[in-house]
Amino acid sequence: MMSETLELSRLFNLEDAAAKPRRAIVEASAEECKALAKRFHILGLSALRAELVIKSDPLGYVVEGNISGQVQQKCVVSLDAVDENISDHFKTYYILTSEMDKLALDSEDDAGFDEDFEELIESQIDLGELVAQHFALALNPYPRSENAEKSAEKLGKPHNPFDVLAKLKEKG
Repeated sequence: MMSETLELSRLFNLEDAAAKPRRAIVEASAEECKALAKRFHILGLSALRAELVIKSDPLGYVVEGNISGQVQQKCVVSLDAVDENISDHFKTYYILTSEMDKLALDSEDDAGFDEDFEELIESQIDLGELVAQHFALALNPYPRSENAEKSAEKLGKPHNPFDVLAKLKEKG
């Protein structure tokens, strides 16, 4: 079995947060930023930081945090580089395996969760991978540069396959 190497890994033992909430900061090094940029197919990542609070919950544990970062992506229109600041808040529940059966019974109402939840198989979670995943979700899926409108105008009006039908309707 091959082990997967994660670009940003920070293991945390959840038992450390059983008695009282714990704070953690995950900050990516330059090498980790470069590896994450490659993983998420973006031009660059100059900074990534997350401030997290880990606390126990009746069903398991909760990790809540704020992510910030500076990224460079390719404009979807002009293909120019676009610099953006990322800022996002997330909350993830880790549900004990023993409590998952209870959630299955309540699946009709989504167990009252508005946020993500994952089954907790062992007492360690990787806060770095959690941050990396939520960072990816916070990325702008359609970055646009200031030149995007000019580039779109140069391309002209896009061809609409229904134009032929519109002409037939006019004749009819």
